[in-house]
Amino acid sequence: MKIIHTSDWHLGQYLYTFDRRIEHQAFLDQLVQIVHDAQPDAMVVSGDIFHSIAPSVKAQKMYTDAMIRIHDAAPDMPVFITAGNHDSASRLEVDSNLWQLANVHVVGTLRHTADGQVDWHGHIFRVDGKCIIAAVPFLSTHNFPPAPEGEDRQKYFFRTLGEKVQKVNPQHLPVVLMAHLAVRGCDITGHKEDDNHTGAGGLDYVSPDVFGDNFDYVALGHIHRPQTLSGTGKCIRYSGSPIPVNVNEDYRHSVTIVDFNDGNLPKLSTHEILNPLPLRVVPKQPAYTEEALKALAQLPDDQPMYVFMNVKTRDAFDPDIDERAVEALKGKQCRFCRHLATFENQPADEIRDDITPEELADMSLQQVAGRYMDQLGIHSQEFDEMLDEAVRQVEEERHK
Repeated sequence: MKIIHTSDWHLGQYLYTFDRRIEHQAFLDQLVQIVHDAQPDAMVVSGDIFHSIAPSVKAQKMYTDAMIRIHDAAPDMPVFITAGNHDSASRLEVDSNLWQLANVHVVGTLRHTADGQVDWHGHIFRVDGKCIIAAVPFLSTHNFPPAPEGEDRQKYFFRTLGEKVQKVNPQHLPVVLMAHLAVRGCDITGHKEDDNHTGAGGLDYVSPDVFGDNFDYVALGHIHRPQTLSGTGKCIRYSGSPIPVNVNEDYRHSVTIVDFNDGNLPKLSTHEILNPLPLRVVPKQPAYTEEALKALAQLPDDQPMYVFMNVKTRDAFDPDIDERAVEALKGKQCRFCRHLATFENQPADEIRDDITPEELADMSLQQVAGRYMDQLGIHSQEFDEMLDEAVRQVEEERHK
């Protein structure tokens, strides 16, 4: 039994003023070919289909066209899609019934019964006697359903979901859990988060044991670096984003192919995605302005790429530094984004916990507000719950 695991497409993203449609289309073309060649039994897409809750018409058409092409490439293959924190859950679900005609199953929100209880079976899908998919969309920490007193909400949720799966799995088929969250111990752009880390870029981390023992493969989205979490005793995997979303994502991007064999741990392989417009930091190490400009001028004329100039200074930067960078790249197929600034001899206690514009764009409203409240020293669970409820109400009103 074989599945394809992918996530974090971020269709519709702009990198500064640059539309990334060329790269996204190149990825989708490659994905269609991968599906055609592999003929998997299922494909799971674990969140962040779009980069914003209000994607452009062009981005939405790119998505629908791709899903139709994927269906044509493997008509018998079901596709399972869950919403990420960047997606509008209601927008994804609005035509979910229609998508089922193409064997595409969309789970944007937590399912509920008529009396307001969690409809667990609305998240459980059987794949033609081959495996079971448990599909969970993005839920902020306090949006998980209430748990009995003394129980952790997330751990209780996944344990209950796993128990419901096992009740409908007398054949002991492989079980795949889809989720969109950050797991403690994951590696973000070369920095491994430890048990004491509270969350880079505003992320909230959960322990890997939150998933329990009822899932054979945990197909995660949210972290863009592809990786399998080690030392967990189970197979927990981030497929990663198919192309770099931020400047600091300088590593190979891919989709994951998962093979199950006779109840053993799944065998994983990756299929690298080739990006026609890579992101480049030039030079690799911070350099003074004149040296950095020379490095830009030495870039090849005929290679398309995004360029970030990596500069350092002892005092203040030239106010025309970006204009000079554009001039140095004149005649090249480069898209200049901005300069990355490093100040020499800055006291450690003056270094600010800043984030890049891309990282800020990647954060939810709740994460930005929580970060601000942390700085004020007045962050509380009550505040998070009130803000989650306000965002939910605004989303529902917007899409009525």
